[in-house]
Amino acid sequence: MRVRASSVLSLVSVGLLVAACGGSDGGSSVGGEGATAGVGGSAAGSGGDAGSGGSSGSGNAGSGGQAGSAGAGGDAGSAGSAVGGSAGNGGSAGAASGGTGGVEEDTTPPRIVEALPADGAVGVRDDAKIVITFSEPMDQAATEAAYESPDIPAGQATMEWNAAGDVLTITPNAPLKYRNVGIKDLPGFEFAYKINTTATDLAGNALETDPEYHFTGARLRTAALKPVPALTGFVEGANFVAGGSAILVGDANDNREYRGFLTVDMSTLPDGVLEFEEAKLRVEQVQVIGTPYVGHGNLTLQEVDFAALDKTSFSAPALQSLGQFTHFDTLVEKSKDVTSVLEADYTNRAALGDLCQFRLQFDIASDFDSSSDRANFSPSTLGIDVTYLAE
Repeated sequence: MRVRASSVLSLVSVGLLVAACGGSDGGSSVGGEGATAGVGGSAAGSGGDAGSGGSSGSGNAGSGGQAGSAGAGGDAGSAGSAVGGSAGNGGSAGAASGGTGGVEEDTTPPRIVEALPADGAVGVRDDAKIVITFSEPMDQAATEAAYESPDIPAGQATMEWNAAGDVLTITPNAPLKYRNVGIKDLPGFEFAYKINTTATDLAGNALETDPEYHFTGARLRTAALKPVPALTGFVEGANFVAGGSAILVGDANDNREYRGFLTVDMSTLPDGVLEFEEAKLRVEQVQVIGTPYVGHGNLTLQEVDFAALDKTSFSAPALQSLGQFTHFDTLVEKSKDVTSVLEADYTNRAALGDLCQFRLQFDIASDFDSSSDRANFSPSTLGIDVTYLAE
């Protein structure tokens, strides 16, 4: 009996010891701790095997590796066949923490997405800027040093970048030159520029290609627009008698008012005028009768639209008043800047039949002094001297 009792006690002791160490066929504990994952990417340890029989126990989870995948859980314990033990639970899986990935190296060369003025552009204005757009932010110092132009050197221009660092604007310090076209119809001045392949992005990649861009400046031209005789002259406002041999403005001795009419032909202007620099209406005062500039006030110029020298043109509403034309009786050529009028009429010239039209009249129609006070202008001296920009 002593031997039997001793054997039982020994078996119980062994069972308890085995349970504490991770479980056995007759133990009560489930699997032991999972193995710790290796540093730098090995898988996390798996949970220990569950013990059979005995009271249920849980294995500790394996600790995750720094860059490894999660550890696998331990095998589930089988039902205890020995003394009253319940099946052990499998060990829970160890959770691995992922490592931080590295930054991919930039090896893509930058490109020029757009350059303005574009290659082959014509009629470029004197205030143009060179604007270059890149495919990515650039090393600004290297890119500015890579700029080349025989016509707009870097030392004669100012360079600026946008906030993102991918658009470079080059502003010439002086206006670009226009060619003043005289007798020969010469092309405008040509300008060239480029960014060479010493330009780099922020990662040091060189510019993919270094194309050269060429553009042509606008040309400065002049023209003298001629009068249209059938629509140039005067209309007398009582009987609406018209005449084309003179441009009369003022009144007669019976206080009838005269108004003068001026029509200029725009058809000699070419298509594609970029801008009118100046347009000066001129006509010579050849005779003054009485004192029109004393009793009638200022001689004013108005923009009008008319189809004939008649009653309609005499009373046609002014499209706009251009102010004083003259206030002096000197027999000289009188002139007025009409650039804005010509520019608007040129834009609408098809509807206007290529006609640019004006009316002359005094502020005061008649001074009722029963004497003739009028100014006489010569139709043959009428014209508009124009300076304009063309491609």
